[in-house]
Amino acid sequence: MNINQLILTIRNKLSLQCRYNKKANQLVISIKENKELIFKPELIANIDRSNIAAVINHMKHLDKNSLLITRHANKLLAEELQQANVQFIDYSGNAYINEPPIFIFVKGESLQKVSASELAFDLNSANIKIIFVLLAIKDAISLTYREIAKMSGVALGSINKTFLMLQKYNYLIIKQNGDRILANKKELLNKWCIAYAEKLRPKLIFGKFSTDLVDELKEAKPYDFNFLWGNEIAASQLTHYLKPKIITLYAENNLPKLQLKFRLKSNAYGNIELLKKFWNFNNEDATVVPRILVYADLLNSLDERNQETASLIYEQYIKKEME
Repeated sequence: MNINQLILTIRNKLSLQCRYNKKANQLVISIKENKELIFKPELIANIDRSNIAAVINHMKHLDKNSLLITRHANKLLAEELQQANVQFIDYSGNAYINEPPIFIFVKGESLQKVSASELAFDLNSANIKIIFVLLAIKDAISLTYREIAKMSGVALGSINKTFLMLQKYNYLIIKQNGDRILANKKELLNKWCIAYAEKLRPKLIFGKFSTDLVDELKEAKPYDFNFLWGNEIAASQLTHYLKPKIITLYAENNLPKLQLKFRLKSNAYGNIELLKKFWNFNNEDATVVPRILVYADLLNSLDERNQETASLIYEQYIKKEME
């Protein structure tokens, strides 16, 4: 985090005095004589339409005094954060602080240049694929670099770089005997969900489709066409709680045989989405994607039912492994 630039933004744009207590990781904002607001900054480098739902969900599970710090929140994103009562400040001077009697809501300030890498734990596509393996497979952190690289489909050199980043942000502990321990896993999962929605998922989309054979498609056997169910339809199978509106399939290719059999037609507004499978390991369930991916895709929606289902999946399938 470029704390000096953030402090200057708060002083110059919001006309408030502030200081940063590095030891306690507290941002202290003075509002009146002998009156201070104390926040715990939560750094998320970039927010946009692709990850705003996951960001809001993440912030709602943090301490009440958490303050989102991000590079830039445009007018629409600022309004969504305000409506969700997620307090934030960006480096452009947009902000929402609601601590009675103090109320600040600034939106529409133009983007200021600041490197995302200066702000926070900023993941690239390779990092996201590697962390997915570490979170999805029990004890994967103890595997060799070569095994992790093969499972995540990345270059061998990316493993060490990712591990160094995880160490820097206290998600990886290396003991004196060389053993590796993945730490703060729940927090890491939430950061991964946000990064996946923003950085990797958009690159995986083969296309969106529609068909008049929706019911027949829902009955398709994944092993007949070499795909896995994801998102809402996977969640419906895992929880029997959600009636899927979106049909999501993850596969190695764009499934021409399936497209032909179920008469899929390319449609940018269709409710069928086909994404590229980005991992190389067998899943605990032969028909749906790994459960943390189902969880992440559900969080990438502002639909209340999807959010409820994500919580169910976390409690039933993920929570134990994150503790």
